[in-house]
Amino acid sequence: MAVFEVRFSIGHMMGGEQREIDGLVDTDRMFAQIPAALLRKLGIDEEDSDVFEMPSGEYERRGIGFARLTLDDNSGPMLVVFSPDAITPVLGKHSLMGVALEADPESQRLVPARLRMCDHPRLVSETPIVDHQR
Repeated sequence: MAVFEVRFSIGHMMGGEQREIDGLVDTDRMFAQIPAALLRKLGIDEEDSDVFEMPSGEYERRGIGFARLTLDDNSGPMLVVFSPDAITPVLGKHSLMGVALEADPESQRLVPARLRMCDHPRLVSETPIVDHQR
């Protein structure tokens, strides 16, 4: 597990204003947790909601949406959890993978991620995949 400070920019997926903010990388977390007021100010809407386990062990339903993350020279989409305004913004593992970065716990910095592709043979059947949308 790694937790360290990082500066990043967040904005709407379709462009517009980007806001540079200070936050944490926490590799024990999966998704980004960003204050809801900031997300709304950037025009980012709740697309859905899900139930998350809180540090206290209780469960809470929170809104989720999509934003553009820019970190150093890397930019990409990320799922964001609409969080209370008093929390420190946090980037989790899923957020980092969206911009092809991972946390090096020893140096407490972000490094290029090893992007692995799978080459497993088809396990279900030998029939070709059919695109039914055509």
